[in-house]
Amino acid sequence: MRGGTEAGAHAARTYFTARHQTPKAFLKVDFRNAFNEVRRDNLLRMVKESLPDWYPFIYQAYHSPSALFWGTTPISSELGVQQGDPCGPALFALVLQPIVDAVRTELNLWFLDDGTAGDDPDRSHHFYWHGRASWSHT
Repeated sequence: MRGGTEAGAHAARTYFTARHQTPKAFLKVDFRNAFNEVRRDNLLRMVKESLPDWYPFIYQAYHSPSALFWGTTPISSELGVQQGDPCGPALFALVLQPIVDAVRTELNLWFLDDGTAGDDPDRSHHFYWHGRASWSHT
């Protein structure tokens, strides 16, 4: 969506500054190291289900660990989308989408791993804990 980030910022500001009839909580989350924590088996399953035409291409890139090096020491890269992969943000968003869809708050805005929720304090609290629990399985 053109101007989506700007529209999201305006929506958050409007919600935050609005006069509400009941107390509201405004919660911002940022998943720590999120792009590096995506399980590749889940990523490949979701690509196969949602983007079957892309699956062979994505499978070639992510079906086995990549060898990274620190000097001459190899490090096996088994989680996450590859840094520099132009498909990386879209693949990350695909994996995150079920979590976004499960959020049931009045305000539910996301830009990749940054989420904003607004609702009564109990619902906002649920948003935080549900997201945390869901992310640990993604």
